[in-house]
Amino acid sequence: MTYVGWEERYISGFFQLLTENWSQLPLTPIITWAPHTAPNGTIYLDIVIQIANGIYDSYVKTWISALSTFLKGPDGKFDTADDRSAVIRLAHEMNGDWYVWSPAYPQSPITASNYASMFQHVRSIFISEGLSSSRVPFFFCPARKDNGKYAMEEYFPGSTHVDWIGMDGYNNGINNWLTPTADFGNMLGRLRQLSSSKPLVIGEFGTGSKAGNKSQWIISAFNYFKQFDVSICCYFNIDIGAVSYTHLRAHETGRN
Repeated sequence: MTYVGWEERYISGFFQLLTENWSQLPLTPIITWAPHTAPNGTIYLDIVIQIANGIYDSYVKTWISALSTFLKGPDGKFDTADDRSAVIRLAHEMNGDWYVWSPAYPQSPITASNYASMFQHVRSIFISEGLSSSRVPFFFCPARKDNGKYAMEEYFPGSTHVDWIGMDGYNNGINNWLTPTADFGNMLGRLRQLSSSKPLVIGEFGTGSKAGNKSQWIISAFNYFKQFDVSICCYFNIDIGAVSYTHLRAHETGRN
């Protein structure tokens, strides 16, 4: 899992880093492409509407061109042995209230329908630029529960625009200790109702340890994911504020 914003100044350095990482460990990156700002760095509460209306199509095409160069590999050609791969996780956790692309974000003018239109529009540009789902799957990734007046299902852009479905979920382990069933069960079940055949992916998951055993929770989470035939899960191995998500430290595994 890797993260990049929509500022134009990020393009060159981001794809250079992807290329360097691939040379060391050739694994498919899931690119979280997050429009915290417009390409010029300005924050807009209606960024989703602007993207859907085509205001940033030139930027999107420039970004796609850089992605295509990465995907083609050193020989600069598609359909050869050195091709690379990538997945796009566009504007994740849209059903939360903490990102500017979310209708529940404070003073946001956007709707779930605006989000779906934005997703469809960006995906259509990828296809028109030669990057179909066989080259770059698109990943629809809500948070574990809905915030605000819209349900996750209202954001869904439709099966023709989405290749992977999945979610993010956390157990911060400070005040309330959530079991994997309580954390993921409702949303995973609803996602499976959207599609029984698309790959089901956990984009981010993690647990703290102040109110329980972290290692046991992680084991339980993996066992729970098997029940839903989860294809991929990405552990969020970073500490944030008071919550230590970093996993399998010596004092938490009983090892010295």
